[in-house]
Amino acid sequence: MTNSSGPAQKNVIECTVKPSEFPTTITGFNPASETALKSIYIIIIATAILLNITILFAFTRRGIKLTALNLLLLSLVSADLFTAVGTCPYIAVHPRELAEYSERMADFLCSITFGQTLFWIGNSASVFTLCILSINRYLLINHPTKPLVFLVKRRRTSLAAATVGWLLGILLVLPNFFSRKFDHCTLTCPREWPLRFDDSTYAITTTILGYGVPVTALFYTFFATVRTMWFKKRPPGSDTAVRNSRRRVVILLGTFIFVFCCCWSPFVIYWILSRTTNFFPDGRAGHYARAKANHVTILISLCNSVVNPIVYGLQSPSIKNALCLRPLRDYHYRGSNPTNEL
Repeated sequence: MTNSSGPAQKNVIECTVKPSEFPTTITGFNPASETALKSIYIIIIATAILLNITILFAFTRRGIKLTALNLLLLSLVSADLFTAVGTCPYIAVHPRELAEYSERMADFLCSITFGQTLFWIGNSASVFTLCILSINRYLLINHPTKPLVFLVKRRRTSLAAATVGWLLGILLVLPNFFSRKFDHCTLTCPREWPLRFDDSTYAITTTILGYGVPVTALFYTFFATVRTMWFKKRPPGSDTAVRNSRRRVVILLGTFIFVFCCCWSPFVIYWILSRTTNFFPDGRAGHYARAKANHVTILISLCNSVVNPIVYGLQSPSIKNALCLRPLRDYHYRGSNPTNEL
């Protein structure tokens, strides 16, 4: 592929492959299957957006206080919403449509569309926020008398922690943004890493930092908290209402962890296989095999943004009241002193 245009003219690309030899779809599925797959994507994205906006609406009601915990939940809801919205360019734009743009603009749009940069930023922020949320509950329940706990209870601390989670998510995804380059001959968006950049190392690093470390922290803090709540002797004078509220939070976190692992494990397996092994063949056949696996595993992972807001609504009494799911108790709830827990 060579560029035969001048700097002020639109790029003209000479290709050795005839356009008639290109597949008609970017995923390698036949047109009917790709249409069905996109329809499922649209349903899941629309559901995720609707549910997460509903939860955001609940946080605007007077029944919910913006406690340290609720600020972290608000960040988690925002990340799930950002993830769902960030998936829209992935299914709405076909790389063939990028051929009319300049080379730089086509590369940029490749990163946003087929590279799913916005999707990955939202997902990474969600993972790190969930990890921070789990550590927050672990400290409050397992070490309630330590000086650090008083800092953890502050809203400013939760706001700073949520901000760090988003920044980590952006930094983790940043190399992926620059890896996509538009190919004017095949009308695809393959990865083209810079020289001396080991993509296998990047795949392993992102897997460890974006999945392995958070999941390890989540499981450790969760089971340590379960041990404290259910298997340790209850200290004298312990408030039953507080313990029940904390148990409800532990169940909430356990559900989050279970759903996250179920939704994201298929993609993690695909990502490791595609970057570190020869599981997918080289050439066009391997490219479209990877595209098929990527489309399906991303669809499964997107279900995480649908299930999370449902879990909020079922496990949080304050959100239920704010959404008027208990209209007969709404007036009584507002007149009482709602707990700072969920």
